[in-house]
Amino acid sequence: MFQYILRRLLIFIPTLFVISLVAFSLSKLAPGDPVELLIKGKGGDSGQMADLKAGERTYLETAERLGLDLPLFYIGFTSAAYPDTLHRIVKKSEREALSSLTAQYGNWQAVSNYYLQIKKFEADLYAAPEDSAATLAKRKIRIALKDLYQNYQTPKISSLLGQITEQVKGDSLLQTHIGGGIQQLNDQYGALSKPTLPPTACSYPPSNGMASTTNITAGLADFWWATSGSRT
Repeated sequence: MFQYILRRLLIFIPTLFVISLVAFSLSKLAPGDPVELLIKGKGGDSGQMADLKAGERTYLETAERLGLDLPLFYIGFTSAAYPDTLHRIVKKSEREALSSLTAQYGNWQAVSNYYLQIKKFEADLYAAPEDSAATLAKRKIRIALKDLYQNYQTPKISSLLGQITEQVKGDSLLQTHIGGGIQQLNDQYGALSKPTLPPTACSYPPSNGMASTTNITAGLADFWWATSGSRT
């Protein structure tokens, strides 16, 4: 009897692993963003901070319900240039763009600083005073920012930053409130090309020595509390 149970267990464990591997592969091969498909049509883009936060909250709650806020698999093998917290960037398009930028420049710290600056600039844009003359410019900037989150190719990013800069400089109100922010965003993108130490191969989960890769998570938390005005 014991031998029978042991044989069954020896068959069950690898079978379970193969099933989970197949399910994982199928979920990653599916096109598009499953969260976007589920929440499509919900919310709007009125240019208000409340709408921005509501949209992000809806996306995050849906992703958590689907388990998409968790690491991709049990283990992972990648370059040390990549952080162990990249899965916490829940939006698929943003995560893929950040991954591609890290592969391109090998400087995760600069990539995370660039990403956080986009977040900060977006929050400043939504917080800028309403003005009928600036409405069209703000809408164009929001559209460009949406594309900026998803792009990693140098010509496209440079073009989008140029478009945003042009819109900001063309409106005195925006120049006053977010002129410094677009300059900082351009500076952070320029910092990506600065040389960094060559990465070495490693596997995750990492040792405690890799704790610095959680900077982007802490930064996103600080950004959220700063824009919400409370810690509830």
